[in-house]
Formats: sequence, C-alpha cells, structure tokens
Amino acid sequence: MKSGTAVLSILVWGMSMTYAQASAYNAPMHSSSSSSGNSTSTGVTVATSQDLKFSGDTCPFYPASYPKGTTYKVVTKIEESGGREYTEENDSEVLGPTTFRGQKAIAIRENIELAYPSHKNVSIIDHFYGVGAQFVYLYGARVRSGGETYNDPPISLPRCFVMNTPYTETDTMHTLATDGVEDRVTSQTTRVLLGIESVTVPAGTFQAYKVGSETSLGSNGMKTGRTYSWVVASGRFAGFVIKNTFVRPASAQGSSTAFHMTRTALSVQLNGK
Repeated sequence: MKSGTAVLSILVWGMSMTYAQASAYNAPMHSSSSSSGNSTSTGVTVATSQDLKFSGDTCPFYPASYPKGTTYKVVTKIEESGGREYTEENDSEVLGPTTFRGQKAIAIRENIELAYPSHKNVSIIDHFYGVGAQFVYLYGARVRSGGETYNDPPISLPRCFVMNTPYTETDTMHTLATDGVEDRVTSQTTRVLLGIESVTVPAGTFQAYKVGSETSLGSNGMKTGRTYSWVVASGRFAGFVIKNTFVRPASAQGSSTAFHMTRTALSVQLNGK
C-alpha cells in the first residue's frame, strides 16, 4: 500500500463525532454559496460569534459544537462483515481559529484509538472547518504522524436540509504523503434527510435525523456503497452521530464480495459529561 493511500484510509475509516465530522469521511462536496461571517479567498466564510446560533427543524449541524475549548468523546462499537468486532474511542477538542492552506478555519483535533482483540492503533488528526450562517465547510486534515488531505473545492454542507430533497455535489480530495506522493480522488455524493426517528443505542435513546448518502468515484461513476447516519436532533448532544451503517454491494468498487459496517455509540460526552 502506498503511504498516500494509508493516510486516506485513516481519514476515511476514522470514527467521527458530529455530523460535519462524519461527512468529512465521505465524498468531498462544494458550494458557491456565501453567508455572513469572515470571507476567505474563495468566498467561503468562517463563523463569528454572532453566527453561532441554532434554528430550524431539520438542521443536523449544531454550531454550538465549534467554540474554542469544546471537547467531545464518543466510544463506539464497530461490527463488520465476517463477524469482525472492535471498539473506537474518539476524543475531540476544538483548538480554535487558525489557517489551513491560506483559508481562515477552525481546527478540531481528534485523538482516535481503535481497540482490536489483539492490538490497538492510535492516530491524531487535525481537521480544518469553516462554519458559516448557512453552510459548514471542511477544507482538509493533517495526520500527526505525517500526511495531509485537502478538498478542492472544500466540502460544503448546508446547516439545514429540506426533508426528502437530495443534495448532490462533486469535489476532489488530494492526499499528500510524507514521501511526496500525491493521490487524487474525485467523487460525487448525494445526501438526503429521510426523516426523524427514535433510536436506542447503549449511549441512550435519542430523537435523531436519518440521513442517507451514496457516493460515486471517478469519471465512470463507480458506486462505493450506501451510508445511513442517525444524527441527534435536539438537546445537548444535538449534531452527534449515534449510529451509522455502511453497505457496499458486491458490484461496488469492482469488488466481488459485499461488505457492511455498523457503528453504534456506547457512550457520548460533551465537555466531560
């Protein structure tokens, strides 16, 4: 495996906390829309304190998660095809305002520990976001051990969705390895808010938005599979992903075998409780 591919694998399969973070592991997305806040060189905005307000009935992105010093922790059980099971512990902290490749951004550091039956893997990843009045943006990420990804144009997701209305965009993720190798993956992702459901997981029972997504790669539109995420709709954990399923048919990505993965939140903490 090339080192650039290894970095991409970490970013794709690392567990996420909020729905905006979860979306970072799916296909990059783009929007030309702008909103109030501090303009960057590409017209993307970064939220001011006045922007950090939450309103609307179908808004998976909760901007109160982004002030400097905010911490969140999710412990997740992961079950894969073939009976493979392991846990993931993700400790995140909002580091605050910074810049990333010339963009004004908010940095969030994720400390991720994957505990397998025989060993553990630990990684530290800094993600760089913009949070505007209407959109949340992901510019890219850096892995502490080396390597970087950036999205051109940045992933952009509306803070609020219209129920059962697909949102589709295309972007290219660039992966830069420590040895100078650069990989590029162009993808198109369609996301749709399917409804609100009561979901019970070991972490508790929540009213959650169900968001479906499907991604295609490259010029031939090769499907990677379908993902469903359940995002807490209200309360202090609003915006957190408490369940996620991914299904890849045997025909997807040129594979001859089907694959599925389910992630279930065992515990959730915001600012230590």
